[in-house]
Amino acid sequence: CFYMEKPLKLLRLAYRSIGEETLVLDTKLNQEVHQLNALGTFIWELCDGMHTPSDIAQKVCDEFEVEKNEAENDVLCFLAELQKKSLIEDAHK
Repeated sequence: CFYMEKPLKLLRLAYRSIGEETLVLDTKLNQEVHQLNALGTFIWELCDGMHTPSDIAQKVCDEFEVEKNEAENDVLCFLAELQKKSLIEDAHK
């Protein structure tokens, strides 16, 4: 489950957008590169500590023309994966 109020990208991460995709490089913790597709990149950019998961889901609805329930599920699942991989934190902690 995902419980962050306002997800925030970790400052220690390096990332670069290439077209509609983004590469996230974690050099300190896991020595891994994560490749995000267009939807993942869109969500990643909104992990700025200012948006709630609900805000992000609404923006996904507007941008990708999907149903609210589908957007909410996709956003929560993706944020949970980012959290599990230690790529985001809660801005309120």
